[in-house]
Amino acid sequence: MRLLQLTDLHFGSFPFKGEDKRTEALVRNMVKATEPDLLVLTGDIHWSLESGSLTILSGVLDFFDSLHVPIAITWGNHDSESIYNRRVLKELVYHMKHHVEKRGLASVEGRELYYFDAGNYRLYFLDSGDYDEDHNYAYVYEEQIRDLITLDGGEGKEGLLFMHIPVVEFDDAKKAGLAVGNKDETVCAPVKNTGLVDALLKESTVRHIFVGHDHDNDFTANWRGMNLYYGRITGYNAYGDLPRGARLIELTEAGVVSRIVEESLDMELSSHL
Repeated sequence: MRLLQLTDLHFGSFPFKGEDKRTEALVRNMVKATEPDLLVLTGDIHWSLESGSLTILSGVLDFFDSLHVPIAITWGNHDSESIYNRRVLKELVYHMKHHVEKRGLASVEGRELYYFDAGNYRLYFLDSGDYDEDHNYAYVYEEQIRDLITLDGGEGKEGLLFMHIPVVEFDDAKKAGLAVGNKDETVCAPVKNTGLVDALLKESTVRHIFVGHDHDNDFTANWRGMNLYYGRITGYNAYGDLPRGARLIELTEAGVVSRIVEESLDMELSSHL
């Protein structure tokens, strides 16, 4: 199975104009070139503070439906900064034709968790939130961790977790010299560590965590047995010096293989994981 992780699209208009038209064209070209079985959007899909942003997001979701590829979505910190909350966002998703069935659906304060099975792999999609009570980046709630462990596929189902905000272990791996790839930005992780990685290593079969959020990072690392992956920023309507692209993930009998595909599509970088 082939997954295409798109992250930090930051659409700010619909119908698309300016930089958003470049993002639209890039997405269409990458989908055509890579022929994914599943699209995964790991947050910051739109600028929610733009005027008419809910109408913009509805148009963006219609655009993704028009690609006729199964899709799984989780949200980023910029997706609900307006007067609407996560519950409004999920209502829009319910109207999509090609969103995967949300199996094992759980919700904590509007943040959804669900999974999708792909052969011997179980893919989890976790809403990592936006901001905490002190206006730092949100942390994963302990209740979310318990729900995730409850949904574990068990022996024979290797788990992959997709969310937006990186956990602090990305920073630990970077500081330890374990990061492979572009590491040109401070890891913008939550201040509070609620123990997600440790809990998953001890009590689940999840061994891969994919995130977005930091536009100038796309590195991978193995941290004490957990494989950590940044996606590659996809959207042009935001900061970041890296060429726009995506992370292509292949689920094989031998394991998980991934690489970055860039806007030219003739330049591919091995993730070494």
